[in-house]
Amino acid sequence: PLFWTNFFAMAVERLCYTIVWVRSRWFMKLCKNTFLREWGTPVDVVVRLFFFNKLFQFGGLFFWYYYSAPWFSVANVTLFQWITGLQLFIFGQVLNNAIYRAIGKAGVYYGVR
Repeated sequence: PLFWTNFFAMAVERLCYTIVWVRSRWFMKLCKNTFLREWGTPVDVVVRLFFFNKLFQFGGLFFWYYYSAPWFSVANVTLFQWITGLQLFIFGQVLNNAIYRAIGKAGVYYGVR
């Protein structure tokens, strides 16, 4: 059950991407004619949906880790691991910022549609 819980938590985002990509006109109509219009443009709706998707993903990973892996102690993390993790985090944020600047919010979340 842990695998399937995690699988479905990850699949929610793929389902959302698929609906937005394959049924773009339907999705835009949905954004204009339902409670989703309160969230803004279709791109704003996608951004908000993906935020909720990330909660599902992190929740699924946390749930899986909690029940299948031993807890670690912060005291057991070496200085090298902290520095490496911090560098990877910063590098990831630099990449996120760069793509937003390059193609904008609409390009990041909605693609060419």
